[in-house]
Amino acid sequence: MKTRFKEFNPKKNSFHQDPVLILEDFWSKEERDTFLAAMEQAEWKKRSEIQATQLAFLNCGDWLKAQIGPNRRLYLARSNRASLYRPLY
Repeated sequence: MKTRFKEFNPKKNSFHQDPVLILEDFWSKEERDTFLAAMEQAEWKKRSEIQATQLAFLNCGDWLKAQIGPNRRLYLARSNRASLYRPLY
């Protein structure tokens, strides 16, 4: 299923009928700008520099990872997108 976020109805979506969900326009421009600014301030580390991540993702390339700061976590938690996530059981 491919739809715009504002048109998505989780009650009508069935992963049994369509196991792939693509939500377009998920983040607003303001939210994207906030994340981009946070990414520029974050301390990025290579996967190979983080032992737990390196062991968990063997043979997966050497991508970068950064922690989400407390203010950004709160921003995400307050986002209306947080209500999209629900247990699958």
